[in-house]
Amino acid sequence: MADLRPRPARRNRPRPRLSPSPKATKPLIQRLLPWLIAGGVTVFLLSMVPNIWPGLVPTFLSNVAETPPPPPLETVPLWQSSFEGDFPGTEWPPTQSATFSPSGQPHANADSQWAIITPTPNDKITPIDGDRLYKGWINQAKKDGTPHFSYPGINLENNPDYLQNVNHPVALRFYVWVDWDGANAKATDWLNLVEFGGKSGLRSISLGMRGSLNALELFNVGPLGEFAKGSGWEVIAPTETVSLPLRQWVKFTVYVDYQQPLLVVWMDNVPIFRANGGNLKSTDGTTPYLLTAHWGLQGAGTLKNATVYNDHLQLWSLSTPLVDFRQEPRSPYEKTRQEKLMELPPDAPPEVKNSVK
Repeated sequence: MADLRPRPARRNRPRPRLSPSPKATKPLIQRLLPWLIAGGVTVFLLSMVPNIWPGLVPTFLSNVAETPPPPPLETVPLWQSSFEGDFPGTEWPPTQSATFSPSGQPHANADSQWAIITPTPNDKITPIDGDRLYKGWINQAKKDGTPHFSYPGINLENNPDYLQNVNHPVALRFYVWVDWDGANAKATDWLNLVEFGGKSGLRSISLGMRGSLNALELFNVGPLGEFAKGSGWEVIAPTETVSLPLRQWVKFTVYVDYQQPLLVVWMDNVPIFRANGGNLKSTDGTTPYLLTAHWGLQGAGTLKNATVYNDHLQLWSLSTPLVDFRQEPRSPYEKTRQEKLMELPPDAPPEVKNSVK
């Protein structure tokens, strides 16, 4: 039979209280300090290994060193003019002399002309380099419909050093100031800013503007929009249409590598066009190369008036092809903006520093 007698109630014994360990009461930083010291000593010893035992440096450590930056591209000066001499002089061959005006004054019945001038306050223009500059102007439309040609040109046939290295990329830089009746310009009206090509101007390539928007274009490099196919050119500027600012100095740099083939244009330090077709390519099994060039006034014969100024024309070659096209190639004839700023006095006012280009 089961025992049904009541049992005494079980007493709850108090649990023993555990005292915290000395380790648990230490702050976190004290607990981690030995590990931090050990890690620092390890890093220090590893850093000393290359100096004490160069042969023991593991391969993976030797590969961590930063790759040195590539050396600056070597440039070879070819030709430059700021029109400080007379025409033809030593800078220019005697081409287009029929339209040259030594006095800078219009000739009777001349459709267009050009001159080397020392500007006066009435000209309202300041040279970029030196005291003189080129001026070309149109007096009237041409009756025979042929284009206006009023400019000097250069020829590199007498430069043996260049002729031995024609497979190197070349760069052209020039400053141009243009005024024309763009508001009334027709879609077929045009002005060239620079043209270059082979012997006697064959297989020429040009940069110019057309129409009432002063829209800049490349000519003789294939159709617009065909760059991806390797047979044309494209706009790489932030805007779809690149217009030439009028009545102010504008700087252009043109990089040409016939070996690629590749052409890139910068306007005021901003890349705007690139091309790889047309006259950049070989047609007879030989690679073309730049031999002639001209700037100045060249335009549609229908134009009745226009004025073009040029200054600080430059032409040079590069030792190796350009890789980074975000910046234009550096000219051996021109200082960088940073170099110009360093030449200013320390107390130069901000407006003077901001005007440096």
